[in-house]
Formats: sequence, structure tokens, C-alpha cells
Amino acid sequence: MSCNADCNTLEHAHKVISRHHCYSARWFMPLVKAVIVDSLDRILLVQRCSDLRWVLPSGKMVPDESAQESVERITKAYTGLRVTKCAPFIVDSGKYVKVPESPDAQIIVFGFRVREWSGDLVTQTSDTLDASWFTVDEAYDVLGHWADDVTTIDDHICTDYDPPAPADGSLVWVR
Repeated sequence: MSCNADCNTLEHAHKVISRHHCYSARWFMPLVKAVIVDSLDRILLVQRCSDLRWVLPSGKMVPDESAQESVERITKAYTGLRVTKCAPFIVDSGKYVKVPESPDAQIIVFGFRVREWSGDLVTQTSDTLDASWFTVDEAYDVLGHWADDVTTIDDHICTDYDPPAPADGSLVWVR
């Protein structure tokens, strides 16, 4: 899958964010989240083994990996699905987190809308206990207090279109 201008912009943001620290001496931790939507407008959530919470497929980006490559890797690892078409729709900053091997980190989240994939859904992996499709209302109920994922779904609903790439390559979908 080739990157479009939006992905190239996110790749550039990842390179800048992952290699520099901000003025407060805190480090940035880039993460990706996949909002995977089926033909019935249901959202795929996975139940993590680590804390039994239902969440959007998400995880840390690894060095020298683009945001798109991260969402493809994480989606495959958590669901068995191979992403064939995705589009970034939000870049957001999350809360500070304690990272054992480094200074405190500021989370930067790259949200991707996934509408096309191949393969069969795997409901249990080494990282997940289950995976299932939920309507938006059901997803809100299941996520409960997991506010970051609810916000990502809200952003998906409010921006449920694939925006044209900016002519100058700038990132315009920053909240």
C-alpha cells in the first residue's frame, strides 16, 4: 500500500516527535489507534489480556516505522486483519505517562480510520482475549470510562469523510 500525502505528513510528524524532546524536558511517545469500521458501521474493539479492558486496536510506534506501518502492524497483531486502505483523521495529545526506562512522556496519538482490510478476524491473540464488532452506542457502553477511545470514536464520527490532501503537504487535522 502506498502512502498518500496525509501519511507522508504524519511520517514527518513522527520523525520530529520521536527524536526530539519538548521544552519541559518530557519526551513524546507516539501511539496509533485504529478505528476499524465494517459495512454496517460497527466498530471493532479488542479486549486486552493485560487489564481485560475493551479498547480500540492501538499501540506504540517503533523506531523508523511510519504511522501507517504502525497501524498496519498493530491491526494485524491484535485482530489478524491486513489493512488495505486506511486514512489518518486525527492527531491528538494525550496525558503524560510514566515510562520506566525514560523520563515522563507526553503521548501523541495518530488516529486512523480503517475501512478496507483482508483476512479473517482472529478473536484471540497473544495480546488479546477477544475481538468483536460493536455499534457506536454499544462501544460507548463497553468502553465506559476509557475516555481516550471514546474521544477517538467521537472524532471519527465528526470527521467521517476522507479529506483531500493539503496541496502544500501541511497537516490540517490537528486538534
